[in-house]
Amino acid sequence: MNNKRSKDLTSIAIMIAIIIVLGLFPPIPLGFLPVPIVLQNLGIMLSGALLGAKKGSAAVAGFLILAAIGFPVLTGGNGGLQAFYGPSSTYLFAYLMTAFLIGLARDHQLLSQDRPLFVQYLAIWIPGVLLTNLVGAIGMSHFGNMPYLTAAASTLVFYIGDSIKAFLVLILVKRLNKLAIFK
Repeated sequence: MNNKRSKDLTSIAIMIAIIIVLGLFPPIPLGFLPVPIVLQNLGIMLSGALLGAKKGSAAVAGFLILAAIGFPVLTGGNGGLQAFYGPSSTYLFAYLMTAFLIGLARDHQLLSQDRPLFVQYLAIWIPGVLLTNLVGAIGMSHFGNMPYLTAAASTLVFYIGDSIKAFLVLILVKRLNKLAIFK
């Protein structure tokens, strides 16, 4: 195995581990929604922002495969196929899209230092917060027996925390890129 491939696989494995560790933080149930507040989506955004579209998506896909085959890697120690069939299931499917789109933004230099900070933030926020919650609302609508627009409006409760997570991702990417750990 060549050095670049070894480094790529190591980066993907480290990112999978980071996503899993973020799932160790307990979910915060809201009571009025069937989907809790979690920290794990920070790792999903981080995977695309640090690794790019291909490797970031591979890390998220690896994480989702571990969850699907039953490893308790999801927030709250959940795992298994049943996690992919319920109110938060479409969030899991959105995770792959999120990492890919943020990774594309990184690959197309939208997260580079020469871009305005607002552009960098939007490149993370649009897929990581807006699209993830819009896709996630599909599961809440279907499994929660509520109209989609009601479900989509109810996800607004996640926007403040998710927006802060997107900002943290931007800060972490800047710091980690200086260290050249994931380059």
